[in-house]
Amino acid sequence: MYDLLIKNGIVVDGTGAKRQYADVAVGGKRIAKIAPVIDAPAKKVISADGLFVTPGFIDVHSHADSLVVKKNDSQNFLRQGITTQFMGQCGSSPVPFEEKAHRRDKEAMTPEAYEDMKAKLSTPTAFMKAAEAQEYSLNPCFLIGHKGLRVKALGYGDEAPTDAQMGVMKSILNEAMEAGYFGYSTGLVYAPSVYAKTDELIELAKELTKYDGIYASHIRGEGIHVEDAVSEAIAIGAAAKIRVLVSHLKVLGDINKGKGAKLLKLIDDANKRGERVYADQYSWDGSSAHLIWQIPPKYLTKGVDGAIEILKDTSVRKKIEDETFNDLEHFEASMCYSGYDKTLISAAPGCPQYVGKTLAEIAKEKGITPFDAYCEVVIDTKGDATGIYINQDITDISTIMSHPYVFCGCDALDYHYKDPETVGSGHPRSNATFTKRLEIIRDLGLNSAEFAIAQMTGTPAEKLGFAERGLLKEGMYADICVFDWKTVGPTCDYMHPYRPNKGISYVIVNGEIVVDHDVMTGARPGMLIKPVR
Repeated sequence: MYDLLIKNGIVVDGTGAKRQYADVAVGGKRIAKIAPVIDAPAKKVISADGLFVTPGFIDVHSHADSLVVKKNDSQNFLRQGITTQFMGQCGSSPVPFEEKAHRRDKEAMTPEAYEDMKAKLSTPTAFMKAAEAQEYSLNPCFLIGHKGLRVKALGYGDEAPTDAQMGVMKSILNEAMEAGYFGYSTGLVYAPSVYAKTDELIELAKELTKYDGIYASHIRGEGIHVEDAVSEAIAIGAAAKIRVLVSHLKVLGDINKGKGAKLLKLIDDANKRGERVYADQYSWDGSSAHLIWQIPPKYLTKGVDGAIEILKDTSVRKKIEDETFNDLEHFEASMCYSGYDKTLISAAPGCPQYVGKTLAEIAKEKGITPFDAYCEVVIDTKGDATGIYINQDITDISTIMSHPYVFCGCDALDYHYKDPETVGSGHPRSNATFTKRLEIIRDLGLNSAEFAIAQMTGTPAEKLGFAERGLLKEGMYADICVFDWKTVGPTCDYMHPYRPNKGISYVIVNGEIVVDHDVMTGARPGMLIKPVR
């Protein structure tokens, strides 16, 4: 007897091969049989008449690392079909522990719980030990962030590291790789990683060579400098002979429209040379980041608290504003391409009056300049406010989405269930990046369903090294999504980011149903994934 039998589905197996009508049987955690007809008893039978049966989706760009210490249920990811996540992107991971980054946790947790979390995040080895002991609803795997390495070695200063400081970073990085991380990531628009020169990043990347690791990078610029920034990421991987994953590949601003094709040529040319270069993308035209990171990095050498003190000085604000919007040769902020009227406050801890409004609207309400409104939001929220910056064009989005080596990534945190009619307080990519991608590919006719599914499952699994995942194949782990190709898509938007998806019927992780028609079952069958070396 099988544990689960999916009957009469349209199987799209993740290889790019043509769809076929077939039954899929699951025994334990794995796919036991795929055949045109399986006439056998099963503990649970799913009727998939008219529905696609595909591998579970792989989110290659996640910021949900906290699930290791907080036992989050990942509902916003699972309900869009995701079964595996690659965490620790944009240079930001919880290890090594940084006290300032957890000030709100310290306020909310008991002293005992806080100290327990601190211990689990103290070193890569401690983190991975905690990760092995935790229960999950999906399958996590991890990168370690460059930010934590640099803060541990030399703080937030903008100087180049000494040999001794490089030794500290290399030691932590090697410990992480031995513990089971896949590689390291950078966020080269965020302090202190923004201060790192290319040679520093290459020297660290070479520590990954013996592990065949991955270098993932939020590159230095996504507007006028985007070609140079992608080229730098490729060069770092080439120097270390390791794989490169360019984070949330995009083109910001109307003045840069059309550069998407040039970026893809850089990636294609690198792969033709025998290098291994890939990218990820979310499916929305608005980027997102904390507001504090929108000013030039020279104001962040003393961290967020130091930057806030600078912004309190009204005499320097005009200078900072001018540098932010006009000195793009040195720093490109997402906000400079969206402008104040398309910078929407999505989260403002302690200040709900700002949520769901643009900086232009807040300025008008207060009778102040838009940059003063920016400063007040940052100061009032102690640097924790997040913005959505609507700054991309569908032409470049669809061009980039059409490339087989551009995978899908939510670039998001996980969160507990929220009222679908909640206004603001999040980005729709958190719960609808994959359904939005399917909708765009289908409705714009960019490519076949088989291509779209392979891009989200089998190809990233193969290229990034997620063994025994990403395909519907006998013997593989039974990570499965059952959905309606004709109707799948989001119902959320920037003002209502928590509205549910359409068309997702079942999500199965390691043979257990975790989502049944948009309802979480409470099952936690997820497995920690480590690289096979």
